[in-house]
Amino acid sequence: MDFLSRFYGDTIIFKPKNVLLDELGTIRFKRELMTALGKGEIKRIIINLSTVKMTDSTGLAALLFARRYSLGKEGECILVFPSAKILNQLKLSKLTPSFKIIEKEDEYLALKKELEESLNIPLPSEEEEEEQEELAEEEDNGQDKLIFTGTEETAVPTDEDFSFEE
Repeated sequence: MDFLSRFYGDTIIFKPKNVLLDELGTIRFKRELMTALGKGEIKRIIINLSTVKMTDSTGLAALLFARRYSLGKEGECILVFPSAKILNQLKLSKLTPSFKIIEKEDEYLALKKELEESLNIPLPSEEEEEEQEELAEEEDNGQDKLIFTGTEETAVPTDEDFSFEE
């Protein structure tokens, strides 16, 4: 479970990677988000949900927490690329009006470009973004290695371990 954050003045793009926003994942999500928010005067929170596969009520509560925080600063909370399951949960919970939701790549790229132009920051190339993500993976201190099997290699749960198909 990794969390990437990028700051653009009073805006943060927060991207959880390979996270299940269940009870345990939500605790880590909120802790990492609060840490990131503590690094500056943030008004607008953009949460990229592209790799979040599942959420439950605690995950929805964490998203509402981010919304309340941004509204308290007279900002907004934007959800980017929520999966169909998450979008459906937001609709069933009648929370879609609470967030600005971006589902199209071109809208998201336009938003990022606007942010970067407002601060005169050059747009990073795809290679630079991939490089940054690889560095984040290399900095892993083993927190994601959940099960010790008695050998040097650790067993890490995969998405298949958390499937809820009937």
